[in-house]
Amino acid sequence: MLRSEIRLERYEGKKIVMTNRVKVQKKIKEIKEAVVGHRFRYFKGGTYIVTDVAVDWESKKAVVVFKDFKNGYVWTKPLDAFLAAVDKDLHPGATQEYIFEVVVD
Repeated sequence: MLRSEIRLERYEGKKIVMTNRVKVQKKIKEIKEAVVGHRFRYFKGGTYIVTDVAVDWESKKAVVVFKDFKNGYVWTKPLDAFLAAVDKDLHPGATQEYIFEVVVD
């Protein structure tokens, strides 16, 4: 799968926030198919595997569930933040374009 397909074109810059939880679940199904099971490199270091994409019950926002390869810790991050570009003003030495980038073998 190509990096651009994994990013889903950063989901066309749209935040996934809906009032109907069922609609949210249907919308993120496509995202789940693209990212779950893939390894991602964090721009500050570390490799993670995406285990799921879930919906926060209260905010109805999509969150990525991912696991650290090194220590096994499980984390969540809002989908839009997971797919965001690295702020080069805050991190001028960053070598990645995006906060998380798929690891291509």
